[in-house]
Amino acid sequence: MKNNSDISFKIIHSLEELIAAYNVRFTVFCEEQNIPYYIETDENELNRIHILGMQGNEPIATGRMCVINGWLKFERIAVRKAWRSRRIGSKLVNYMVNTGKDMGIFKYKLHAQVSNKEFYKRLGFKTKGKIFIEAGIEHILMIRKDDTSEYLENKRSGK
Repeated sequence: MKNNSDISFKIIHSLEELIAAYNVRFTVFCEEQNIPYYIETDENELNRIHILGMQGNEPIATGRMCVINGWLKFERIAVRKAWRSRRIGSKLVNYMVNTGKDMGIFKYKLHAQVSNKEFYKRLGFKTKGKIFIEAGIEHILMIRKDDTSEYLENKRSGK
């Protein structure tokens, strides 16, 4: 069994880290879910903030995000199969939320695969709108709005 200690998340700053993130995405989305490679990458790759989750030297999770009309949109969230059901996805999303808060953004949205809707609900997201098809898979818009006062108070008090 793999050890959950020594897991870290970071904003990607190098081509090597970006390639590691792509490897996680391609494994999860292209190999497991049969999404074509040409759909998995798009024209937005270079203007997104990419996150990489590592266990030691092993890339295990990734996501990307961008600011759109005052919302931080989460995209391409993926965890390698061997690391699922071990709270890695929750830790990744929380890291992304906290990164947004550090940027002064407290509203988050994503297009969740319907099969992952309950996972995001447990993290405080709510469904909005109707189910739609993206890359041949059912998705639904999910949003979360956080209170700024608690975060700002913790920042002021050094927590």
